Amino acid sequence: MPTWLVGTSGFSYDGWRGVFYPPELPRKRWLEFYQREFSVVELNVTFYRTPRESTYLGWAVATSPEFRFVLKAPRLVSHVKRLAGCRQELARP
Repeated sequence: MPTWLVGTSGFSYDGWRGVFYPPELPRKRWLEFYQREFSVVELNVTFYRTPRESTYLGWAVATSPEFRFVLKAPRLVSHVKRLAGCRQELARP
């Protein structure tokens, strides 16, 4: 039986304050709140740049061990090189 993970594309949209996130909740606690409702999130940031290691570690601390992150392929890989000749880019941590 397959396992279904439900999430969204990103979690830090300003328009979600007061709609999904309580208005008084500090932005730095949004991921912690988000993971109570969803089991996965797609990280759009990786499409544009590689976050610092400390950013990844912060996300890990804010979520439970069962929570999953999906990294969007970098723009260079998906849109510029169109998945061809990009082994080096995909090998980067």
